[in-house]
Amino acid sequence: MLRQKAGKIINVTTCLGERGLPNCTAYCAAAGGVIQFSRALALEWAKSGITVNAVTLGWIFEPPEIPDERIARYIPTKRYGRPEELTPLVVYLASSASDWITGQVYSVDGGVMGHS
Repeated sequence: MLRQKAGKIINVTTCLGERGLPNCTAYCAAAGGVIQFSRALALEWAKSGITVNAVTLGWIFEPPEIPDERIARYIPTKRYGRPEELTPLVVYLASSASDWITGQVYSVDGGVMGHS
């Protein structure tokens, strides 16, 4: 990417990188590191034509997984996400339509990050 002066990097992590959760300290810290890595690298490589963005996920399940329904009550949409709900955002960030977007963090989480 550096040699060709173009590229798209999309890091995917959990929304817990911006929200704490009891008994998940290391997990939250690691996710927060991915978010800050994305922001810093975006600034470093912007002049080279490379965009770097992050997508943070809430709870996403794909059948036949059976999620714990107790968590869904804390999600504003009252349901878990599906993998296909992430796809349009990633396709957009990978496309030329997002060439002027870099250093951003997008949450795909059913509104979880809307909580204050």
